[in-house]
Amino acid sequence: MAGRLDNASLNRLIKLCGMFGSAHEGERSNAAAMADQLIRSKGLRWGDVLLNDADSAKAAEPDDDITLAENNLQFLTLWERDFVNSLRAYTILSNKQQVVLKRIVAKIKRYQHA
Repeated sequence: MAGRLDNASLNRLIKLCGMFGSAHEGERSNAAAMADQLIRSKGLRWGDVLLNDADSAKAAEPDDDITLAENNLQFLTLWERDFVNSLRAYTILSNKQQVVLKRIVAKIKRYQHA
């Protein structure tokens, strides 16, 4: 996928970035160089990697789904209601939150069409 790292490369990058806080200057420097090399070897720049997920999250902004769920709480369990009521506190939902919200929206739509 253009502009994105595959899962193995992304996991490697995460491990390298975790080493940026090392107490050892040489380890920090080496990790930074390896992270930069990894990104460039995939034909990407840092901006491509760092901005891609933020742009994707904005494009998939779930405000309509949250509103639908808020307006149909009667179809939800107590846990689902609490979950929906907590969503407005987040600027961007995590992937896991988005999956749960989609599941809740699908449930509501099933009830509405029944």
